[in-house]
Amino acid sequence: MVTTILSNGYGEDAVGALLAAELLKAAPFWQVQAYPVVDAGRAYEPLKIPILGPRRVMPGGGLLLHHPRLLVADLCAGFLAMTWRQLRDLRRLKTDLLLVVGDVYALLLASQVRTQRRYQVQPLISAYHAAEGRPPPHRLFMEEFTGLERFLMRRLVRQVYVRDAPTAALLRAKGVPHVTSLGNPMLDALNVTPRPLGLTPPVVALLPGSRGYAAEALALMLKAMTNWPEAQGVVAWARALDDLPLVAGWQRESLPGSVRLSCGSTAVLVLSGRFADILHACDLVIGTAGTAHEQAAALGKPVVAFPVAPYYSRGFLRNQARLLGAALTVAPAEPVALAAALRALWSDSERYQRAARAGRERMGEAGGSARIVADILQREGLMPVAAESRARRR
Repeated sequence: MVTTILSNGYGEDAVGALLAAELLKAAPFWQVQAYPVVDAGRAYEPLKIPILGPRRVMPGGGLLLHHPRLLVADLCAGFLAMTWRQLRDLRRLKTDLLLVVGDVYALLLASQVRTQRRYQVQPLISAYHAAEGRPPPHRLFMEEFTGLERFLMRRLVRQVYVRDAPTAALLRAKGVPHVTSLGNPMLDALNVTPRPLGLTPPVVALLPGSRGYAAEALALMLKAMTNWPEAQGVVAWARALDDLPLVAGWQRESLPGSVRLSCGSTAVLVLSGRFADILHACDLVIGTAGTAHEQAAALGKPVVAFPVAPYYSRGFLRNQARLLGAALTVAPAEPVALAAALRALWSDSERYQRAARAGRERMGEAGGSARIVADILQREGLMPVAAESRARRR
């Protein structure tokens, strides 16, 4: 049986890769392939599965609706031509089962694929978004289940999987009965035995993200760390260490498996490929990321974020704030203010614990990847239905 995973974003690719790994374990007789439609799909590469599509990364990094400049940049870089090629590919694609990881845009593309078995993992929208007020019109489909998405769910999808029980209840109330919550797959990447980093609290994780603004964001985070010399900083660099940019005023020292950046009395460690270890080791996070912030909050790590125009916009941050609540502190993009925000969280134990609790409560539970795959296999008649699974489906 051929299974295709269609995912539309960096975070969605990460979730798709976790689901693909579980499929390969649970059903090794299946052929699994991936079609990333926004990012290059690098999350799938360690699995050694076929990765279909043009695999082009547009200048906007999937954020083209966040700012007119990003939309113009993507259009100039060939976004329409790439989308046309994707549509042509997907119309030709025939697969036994299609697993869609993403939102309404991913469902629209999935509607072009020839298959009778479609399942959707919707990792983006949460009932917490709705509880915090209505988003601006251009972000509506990113924070609410629009009428179009609900129509496609009812028409195309055998089962929808969402991140938590309140979100499943919200979607049922909006007329989509075949929805369930089996856990939040994005948390499964953190379910590891962490390797110690040997750092002394307070440890601050710097998460500049994976998009094109990462170098600019990292430079500002490093300046912030010079304003809190008592803290130890560690950067989770999403690319290879060889791609780490030079930052003015900072000395670089290559170490085995890491890079040490120093500026006066401030030293920061940079690691690649050890994201889970960093999140487990840190006490606080400063970042300009999406999924990574949610993962940090899930571990009870308070997050301080700041805008990087036009990519990581104030609108995006307002979206994160609606989702994460007290777990997220938004500060001005200024080194002294960022350092002050970190220190204030660390020095106020009551506020720190409130932020930690909010993150854990809002992110749901881990183990979703294995449960979702098991549920799909059960619905396809390939695994017996366990009592726990029957209870969770209700």
